[in-house]
Amino acid sequence: MSRKRASGIQRIGEGRYRIRVDVLDPKTGRRVDVKRIVRAGSVTDAARQRETLRAEIASGTSTRHKERPRLGDAVVSWLRSIAPALKRSTADLYACVFDVHVIPELGDHFVDAITKDDLVALRDAWAKTASPVTVNGRLRILRQALAAICDELRIADPSRFVASLRTTKRAVPKGLEPDEAGRVLRELERMSDDDALANYALALVLVTTGLRWGEATALVWSDVSFERGEVRVERAHVRGHVDTAKTEIVKSVPLVPEVAEVLRRHRAEQLRSQAPGLEVGLVFPSSTGTHRQPSSIRKRLAKACRRAEVRTITPHGFRHTMNHAARKVATDETVRAITGHSTPEMTEHYSWVTTSEKRAAVGGVVRLLGLATSTPPGNDSGSGTSSGTSEAHKTAAG
Repeated sequence: MSRKRASGIQRIGEGRYRIRVDVLDPKTGRRVDVKRIVRAGSVTDAARQRETLRAEIASGTSTRHKERPRLGDAVVSWLRSIAPALKRSTADLYACVFDVHVIPELGDHFVDAITKDDLVALRDAWAKTASPVTVNGRLRILRQALAAICDELRIADPSRFVASLRTTKRAVPKGLEPDEAGRVLRELERMSDDDALANYALALVLVTTGLRWGEATALVWSDVSFERGEVRVERAHVRGHVDTAKTEIVKSVPLVPEVAEVLRRHRAEQLRSQAPGLEVGLVFPSSTGTHRQPSSIRKRLAKACRRAEVRTITPHGFRHTMNHAARKVATDETVRAITGHSTPEMTEHYSWVTTSEKRAAVGGVVRLLGLATSTPPGNDSGSGTSSGTSEAHKTAAG
């Protein structure tokens, strides 16, 4: 082997040379072997191009690599520091974003070597296989981590200059009009399978309370008060892991007579059949007695939507339906007080909404759904419930 070839220069043709450099990558601190074919008039010219390439690659390389944290290590440290304040579902989401989508691409990079262009390239790579909403969600989590990490290192945060992807407003609402939802509920009620009553009761609770799926399916019977006509919501589950509800604020939602009557029938059937989950008191357990997943009702809900001749919605669509229907009969403040808020500050802001106002709003939604069994109360009603409430509570208590 010639001396020049051994030193990283090889003539491969007239005026063409293969040059090779072995340097430390400034982004990762690892040795990289770069080969390139160049045009040169002589070996000396090729050598000059080789040294230029070496300088370009090694630009910014520090001799103190061990003191520069890599993104992967910094993220792990950051996640550990915030873990006590995160819910299990949130921690799992963060871990998935970094383990699957960030660290494989940028985990070996020194934090101070990551540039805006690196992050833009990562964002655009995500966009090839994920929706803009999903990409922007990953970006929000990555920005949160980089902001904390860069602040601790006292360096500029490159993620500040990375724009989110443009999203288009959803043309089709996720929920249904009240009359459409009423038809779907009646189709669910008519179904003859073993779980028909449980599915109907669950759907009715979702659409009249606006509860999230994880909140409704984490309810236990001690949360349901037929006497007071309310349901207490203080927990939720994600894939079976139970935690506090999303807002971490205990709230109560009205239980109007029409819904209470269905829940009493559902409870009686559970006791009669000794359904799985009875021992832990779940109101809506799965067929094996565990916490239900949305997939357990999707097929039946799709079938009911087809029979009702409306577009198919997901179980979460009932929450959107409740919001839409309640806004027709109540103020925005009352709707927010029923459905819950994303921050404790919002809950406190609307805490003046009374129980009777919330009950009246839910009663109005029931009438819009075409499910009311009694006339609306007069203005002198203290509770704001329909006239059958007292008798319904006596029956439940008995």
